[in-house]
Amino acid sequence: MFKYHTQVSIGDRKVIQSCFKGPWYFWRKLPPFYKRIWFTLFMKKINRDASINYQVEREFKKLVAYRLKGMINHAKREGEKPDWILSDYWTIIHAHWTTAKAKAMSEKACASRMSDHNGLGPHSHPVGSCSYVKVQAALEAHNEDYFYIVVMKKTHKKHDGTYVDQRARLVAETYEKHVQERLEQLESSGEENVTAENLDKDEKKRFISSSRLLDHLNNVISLDLEHLVRFCHL
Repeated sequence: MFKYHTQVSIGDRKVIQSCFKGPWYFWRKLPPFYKRIWFTLFMKKINRDASINYQVEREFKKLVAYRLKGMINHAKREGEKPDWILSDYWTIIHAHWTTAKAKAMSEKACASRMSDHNGLGPHSHPVGSCSYVKVQAALEAHNEDYFYIVVMKKTHKKHDGTYVDQRARLVAETYEKHVQERLEQLESSGEENVTAENLDKDEKKRFISSSRLLDHLNNVISLDLEHLVRFCHL
């Protein structure tokens, strides 16, 4: 059972570093043969029930694609060849970055990250490299509420309570509006001592799923790591 995603994170990173056998600067460049090898190595490291391989593999592909991209981009920013990439592969990868197509894609991605998103500004959070899943697990370990919205607030608020990301603020305000409306409905029907904490978790999830709130939430918090951990818990 994984309480923190660190085991999964270390596992996928070690798989990439130990079996990087080509100039693969993103997931789609990997031959199918090596994709299967990577997943097999990953499953050995986490030692999970083979009966859930299909679910785990589906999430693993998303996770490792994200991880590989991050590791390669980090090497690009540092400007130095990591020990786990052979010199011949590094030369090919470096040459790719200098192509007009790669430069154009990089500039487009940069512009997208810095977009104001219809006035909401670029995505930002103050928790550094600490993942959302780890924050969630820490809250759970201290017997605190670790629901999605709580994690989002924890990872997108300054110490003074203001939001560093306006999309996160929008999600929180919309969710709280749904909760308040539901509490008023319960009170009008004669329910007593009704609080947000007493609401059923499935009902809270329905508030998130309503309208376009889930779309906003997925833009603010990446759930891929959490999904993988949940599958590994089965």
